[in-house]
Amino acid sequence: LRELLLATLSCMESSFRHQPEVLVTSLRSCRALRDVIKTAVRSVVAGPGDATNLEADLSSMDDSIRVLPSLLEVAAEKVWECALMEWKGNLEDALDFSTEARDLQSRLRALREAGCVATSQRDSSKGSSWGSIANSEERLAASIEEWHSRHAKLEERLANLECELGRVRNAGFAVEILQLPDAGKPTDSKDENADEKHDTAVAPNSEVVSSEASEARALVEKLRRRRLVDMEAPPSACRGAQEIRQALTRAVERLAVDLYELESHFVYELVQNADDNRYAEETPCLQFSLQLRETSSLSDSRDSDAYFFSVNNELGLRSQDVIAICDVNASSKVGQSGLTGQKGIGWKSCFQVSDAPHMLSGQFTFKFDINGPLGKLAYLTPTWLSSDELAALPGPVREAHARGNTVIYLPLKAGLASSVEAALRHLETNSTCLLFMRRLRHLAIHYPDGQKVSYSTMFEQGSEADKQGRRSILRQTSSGSSHSDSSDNSSGRRDFLVCQHELMLPNGNPGQLTLAFPDTAEATEAGAEKASSPAAQALFCGLPVRNVGFSFAVNGPFDLVASRGDIHEGSATNHKLCEALPAAFALAVELHAEALGHQALALLGQEPTSSYWRRVHGEILTQLQGAACVPLENGGLEIPSKCLLRPAAAAAAEASRLVPEELLLQACSKRFAAGTGLQRYSGAAKNGLGLEEFGFAHWLQLLAFRSPAWPEGLVGHALRNSEENWAFFQNLFAYLGEEISSAEQPGDVLAQLWPLELLPCEGAEHELLRLSDGPVLKQFCSEVEVTYQRQLCKEGAMRVFKAEVLACLEGSAAHFTTTVLSPAPSAQLLAGLCCDWHLLGFSGDLLRQPSKEAHWASLVALRSAFVQSL
Repeated sequence: LRELLLATLSCMESSFRHQPEVLVTSLRSCRALRDVIKTAVRSVVAGPGDATNLEADLSSMDDSIRVLPSLLEVAAEKVWECALMEWKGNLEDALDFSTEARDLQSRLRALREAGCVATSQRDSSKGSSWGSIANSEERLAASIEEWHSRHAKLEERLANLECELGRVRNAGFAVEILQLPDAGKPTDSKDENADEKHDTAVAPNSEVVSSEASEARALVEKLRRRRLVDMEAPPSACRGAQEIRQALTRAVERLAVDLYELESHFVYELVQNADDNRYAEETPCLQFSLQLRETSSLSDSRDSDAYFFSVNNELGLRSQDVIAICDVNASSKVGQSGLTGQKGIGWKSCFQVSDAPHMLSGQFTFKFDINGPLGKLAYLTPTWLSSDELAALPGPVREAHARGNTVIYLPLKAGLASSVEAALRHLETNSTCLLFMRRLRHLAIHYPDGQKVSYSTMFEQGSEADKQGRRSILRQTSSGSSHSDSSDNSSGRRDFLVCQHELMLPNGNPGQLTLAFPDTAEATEAGAEKASSPAAQALFCGLPVRNVGFSFAVNGPFDLVASRGDIHEGSATNHKLCEALPAAFALAVELHAEALGHQALALLGQEPTSSYWRRVHGEILTQLQGAACVPLENGGLEIPSKCLLRPAAAAAAEASRLVPEELLLQACSKRFAAGTGLQRYSGAAKNGLGLEEFGFAHWLQLLAFRSPAWPEGLVGHALRNSEENWAFFQNLFAYLGEEISSAEQPGDVLAQLWPLELLPCEGAEHELLRLSDGPVLKQFCSEVEVTYQRQLCKEGAMRVFKAEVLACLEGSAAHFTTTVLSPAPSAQLLAGLCCDWHLLGFSGDLLRQPSKEAHWASLVALRSAFVQSL
């Protein structure tokens, strides 16, 4: 009994001394060993006298212990990385195990208490065995406590790692790589990989080809053995291997099928792989073909009817490439500069549309058949293609492989042909990604109806090659109607202005941010409005990631989530790139003002909905405050601080059109920006740029302004040139009336209008009245003849608003006059005005000889008031 308990404790302590990740996997893999130990201990507790059963249990335990190293070796070969998605379940199982261990501890404690009773009747020398059992119990309790502590730490790590499956690596175990000459075409001495310098351009003879084919097949067989395929093992080992397979395939299925949001994503992964591949001197090309067998249609296609294949003229797969394809997070591109793919999981997206992807490259000819004997283990386990299977492949696939290309053949799942065609159309929509390809220069797409579309990139080399210049994407269609209803054979060209911005990333490596603007160099001022709404462009990390609201394309080494559907908002690299984006945009506008100035604000688009990109959008606007990027109504560009937006409110907008451009420039040093604030600029754009809207403060400056060119001011000029068209006063007074009505303190508005010459006067041809000089009467007195009152108005004895103007006012304009004008005077009030005139109008500096008519008019007013008083 003592030896059995010590062996149990030793086994558990050995497991706890392993790394946590190996512990979790080994606990799941060695379920059989755990069950044997529990059964053996319980049988001892229940009936310690049955020595035969005890020996059988111990023998079974020894068999399980012997296969434990092989199971741990399998678990150690990076299987834990693939099983991160199942880690939660593993931890729960381990916790159940610790709970059962506690139950075992309570049983041992009861057994120890029973043994203590018997100890009193035995010799003291026998007590050493029970002391050892007690010591084992304490060590077991300490191990359980240590496990709970580690369990808490693992849970904390899981919260940070379960979304980063492709980013965690286990550096404790090295993968043995079978050395194999590269498949496909040889390279020249310029190849950057040191292990490829021995390649030659001489065509291999049949013996070399046979040898390479044998080594290629040997690598595939070795990979199968690593997945415990085609191997004989004890039943207990098979059970452990099956559990590992289940955890592995569940994780990879999640990556291959459920990780990406769109079925179209697999075509982008193939484009990225093609751009990362190695090429000889010829132009790097990639071709996608969607084909239907006879009597098939897109709407009704069976598995055997539709297939997709890609053709790439790369140098061919190497052994490390094959190993990476058959694994997860084991990309052969990690650590290599100039390569986009890093996580080693993108190629698995082909399983979204096919259950049996085929890979044909040089001497490598294998498939991943999840409908075959391997089941879902085939996500990572290749099957070598027999000669009969190769011969059964479609003719175009075999011919492309025979020409030395790398071919990926995907027999499509039922009913997915139309989805794949939509994926190819989606790629055409985002063909801008070709601008950012490092190597790939030509992309061809063949559709089932015979239509062939090709895209090629052209680069203009300038004084700063590849940093500032124009790039073009040429599109050609043939043999069928295109998706855009163009002719059977047509071509098109899209030009872009590309600007590159160098920066240093947080990891110390140099980075590059590339901005691609739709070329507007040929846009004229008249056509600027037509081009003011360019199409939205995506954010790129080599391939399109998502639209963030900009109408220019941005490409950079962003850190992406595993599904490539967005960037990591908490990434330091992404923060650095987004901090550099506003300065890069402003610099591009400054360097290419003629081409980008009129479009700068339109290229920013509307304010993004995401708070992360809203901040970037606002910082770009701040950077543009010192750039001439605001189009003016009369043409040209100006910096935002020298521009005014016409108001969006109807009355204010109509009033603003009364202001001549030259007067605004002289009085306020501003110019009107093209378009109204409502139509062109959002609140965020106005605030970010520091744009002002033409308002009441500017009106006060304009109404008070006098200069040699404007001696009478704006209102006086309008009064002299109105020619009895009083629309100027209707619009102006309507705006002022709304300003007074909407003000929290109307008196403050009136106080600012008080000293301005604003109101046309009756009796004086072109004279303007100020409210500060005294009351302005709305009408003449009805009790005195109007002719006499007009004489008084000419001499300034009384001030009456011009009747012709008053008759034309309505709405808010009429409300304004009601607010500022006094009602028609009585005879007594008119007499008082005449007395004031006689007393104050002829004294001091104002002493002057009034007209005879004015004297008689004042006497008439005084007589009328005197008669009424009697």
